[in-house]
Amino acid sequence: MTFLILSILLSVLFGHTVRWAQARRRHMMAVGVVNYGVAALACALLTALSGNLSVHGDTLLLGALHGVGYILAYVGMCAAMPRGGLTIPTTIMRLSVALPVLASVFWWGEQPTQAQVAGVVATLVALVLLGGREMSGASDPRIWPVTGLLFLASGGASVVSKAFLMRGLPDAKTTYMAALFGTAALGGSLSFLFEGFHPTRGDVGAGALVGVVNVVATVVMLVALDRVPGVIAFPALACGGLVATALFCAVVWEERFTRRMLAGMGVALVGLALVNMK
Repeated sequence: MTFLILSILLSVLFGHTVRWAQARRRHMMAVGVVNYGVAALACALLTALSGNLSVHGDTLLLGALHGVGYILAYVGMCAAMPRGGLTIPTTIMRLSVALPVLASVFWWGEQPTQAQVAGVVATLVALVLLGGREMSGASDPRIWPVTGLLFLASGGASVVSKAFLMRGLPDAKTTYMAALFGTAALGGSLSFLFEGFHPTRGDVGAGALVGVVNVVATVVMLVALDRVPGVIAFPALACGGLVATALFCAVVWEERFTRRMLAGMGVALVGLALVNMK
């Protein structure tokens, strides 16, 4: 249970480290590229230390697809934060767990429980409540494409991750993660070709810090999932992370929530708990 609590705190810390970099006016794509580059190197090193050096083509392909989802979700998160703070994009990303649940039903033939069906419905209601609004509560139609990108990219990445687990490949999970993070770093770096940007030391330092937090959070999460049953771990990670993020944002970043947003987060908590029930 200690690793589960630590995993929740570290997942929250990752989002706030990104928020901190944005508040310091760092170039967020440079921060993202360095973050994913550091994470890719760390995962490759962990693979080498594990001794499991076999690499299957499907591992690289699925890892690359997951990486595309990661960089798109990162872009969506950075675009959403100036309009809705950190709480809204974090909530949207956690709500995207509904997509792998739906994929499990329609692609892998798993039978959902009544609780999971109710959770998916609650997820859709929460998206309506949270989408299209700024922190002030004023209508802003520009947020819909951003939240849509965030939901689809994050949820799509989770679907690819489940596909990798369902394949049962013998490769080390860190090999998959190295391909994931490496693709995300490469995808983000392509944007530099269009804007001719050269990262500063501050950008690199902030990205390295985010990358270290990212790797530690991922490793601790894997340990937690290995020690705690999934039926307990997934609801705890989703709901605990959402509550912890909201509280931290209110205290540290002084984010203020409208009644609509509070209602949306409340419905999201219920939906996340139900979706993860077996």
